[in-house]
Amino acid sequence: MPKKLFISYRRANWSFTQWLSQELGKLIDAEIFIDFSGIDESNFEKSLLRNLRESDAVLLIVTEHTFAPDRIFHPEDWVRREIRESLAMDKPIALALYEGKTPPSDPTKLPDDIVGIQKVQGIDFYSRYFKAGVHELANFLQRVSPIEMLDANMPVASQIDDVPRNTPKSKLDAATSLAEAGDYKRALALLTALQTDGYKSRFFKIADIIQDVQAAQNQEQRRWEAGEAYDEIEMFSRINLKRAHAAWQAFKAEYPEWQDDPAHLVERFQALSNVPFKEKQTAPIEEEIDSLLGASQFKINMIRSNSEPPPPSIEDFSKQVQSILGAPFAWCDVPAGNFLMGTDRTKDDQAHNAEPDIHERYLDGFWMAKYPITYSQFQVFIEANDGIQDDRWWQGLAKSYQSPYEQQWPIADHPRENVDWYQSMAFCRWLSHRLGGGYDVGKIDQWLIRLPTEAEWEKAARGTDGRIYPYGDQVDQYKSNIDESGVGKTTPVTAYPEGASPYGVLDMSGNVWEWCLNNWTYPYQHSEVAKMDISNNLIRVLRGGSWGYYSRRARAAYRYYLQPDGRLDSFGFRVVCRPPSLDGTLDSGGR
Repeated sequence: MPKKLFISYRRANWSFTQWLSQELGKLIDAEIFIDFSGIDESNFEKSLLRNLRESDAVLLIVTEHTFAPDRIFHPEDWVRREIRESLAMDKPIALALYEGKTPPSDPTKLPDDIVGIQKVQGIDFYSRYFKAGVHELANFLQRVSPIEMLDANMPVASQIDDVPRNTPKSKLDAATSLAEAGDYKRALALLTALQTDGYKSRFFKIADIIQDVQAAQNQEQRRWEAGEAYDEIEMFSRINLKRAHAAWQAFKAEYPEWQDDPAHLVERFQALSNVPFKEKQTAPIEEEIDSLLGASQFKINMIRSNSEPPPPSIEDFSKQVQSILGAPFAWCDVPAGNFLMGTDRTKDDQAHNAEPDIHERYLDGFWMAKYPITYSQFQVFIEANDGIQDDRWWQGLAKSYQSPYEQQWPIADHPRENVDWYQSMAFCRWLSHRLGGGYDVGKIDQWLIRLPTEAEWEKAARGTDGRIYPYGDQVDQYKSNIDESGVGKTTPVTAYPEGASPYGVLDMSGNVWEWCLNNWTYPYQHSEVAKMDISNNLIRVLRGGSWGYYSRRARAAYRYYLQPDGRLDSFGFRVVCRPPSLDGTLDSGGR
């Protein structure tokens, strides 16, 4: 009788569960039971419980939804019942930890009848560690249950050691095994070392192998992202099927290779043409999407996929970014119009010769981050699986990935310092992608998130009246963290509310210098964002002064500059966003 593996999961993770079951089925000698169709309560005993009892092992898909308190504490919750029965029957259990999510470590956050799940081991799955995770999981199941692997010699990344490889052949052998096991990162490191050492073969080019491994890695990343988007559309379809259909069409245009449909969305969309559709009358659509999706790559696209719903408000979009980065985060609206840029030398005797004379400038509207990016927010980027080490955020820049510099004052709500222009740009590209915008170096006008230009920074700092400091014409050491304040280090980004600019932006004078998008020119020259070349290594602009500089340099018009790889414990950055326009598209050119 064939062995059987029972998979328990939440419906919010249709695509990952199906993908994992498909790939795992290629590696283990077992029948996999997984319910994609759904059964009613009367069939729980007859179907799910029967299959659970017949199984030789249980796999629990653990995501952010698995142990949600509003679900797991319900006595009739199916996932809870499946875990409870598995533990009671002493079934071998394995956990598939989606993006490293684990059961709550606090026993009070679990029902008493399933607390035992805390002791169960699991395998991590990430967007760039999926295939490797599947291999690890198959090997783990073979060790803890009667289920066996189809190929006893299947490579498993964790069993391929990291001892120094002294010969080209041993490095190539290890790289091949790692690539076969799905550990593309380690495989690429060995292949790159071979290329650096000048390794050559008579029959192939090492560069071609590197390209093939990178392609496999990117394909896996793309499949992961598509799966997340699919699950989001499925959740959205429970609110408004018509709008979900429009989102589906946009999804299929971006991912034409997508074939899976475990939630039977196509059948439901086809029914739209045959059955009159009655829109669900409940809470506003944006609120329901927030509650179901949270921060979502496709969220903005789905909201604007129909001409009827309005674009997300500045408050909603602030919450969306904060759900990714953490608090504090908010956008400040800087409306379109003219403002006075530069220095009025008749009233400001501290003018520097690099500052242009005061003149009127027009800018389109934009949203400026209320605070500089904090230490804890930048840590999210550093620690994310698709974060600072992801090659996508560095492609096209004049500098490739380099380990982040050590923070001088690693305090959560202090600004991130010791960060250079390249790292700031990589952060913007990552966050733009997370929010559904572009990140192509040649199409910066399509980024949803980026660094502000000098002109944008200055308008956000001083408003339209040409004031010298964000809060007025006279310096006030109690309204900003500058040298005269005597603090001698960075401060929380919320520490000086009385120093706000006319648009409510904080820390535009002092605390840390802030990188701007454009390169340094003398005299100052305006350049359109779409025409800016960000692929070069030219000197870049910083604005705002810092805790260690006198008030002259904390004036709104003061221009500072440095090489883009420069970094000090007084250098930080903040981000800017082009707001959604009234016609439902993004001014920045997002999808």
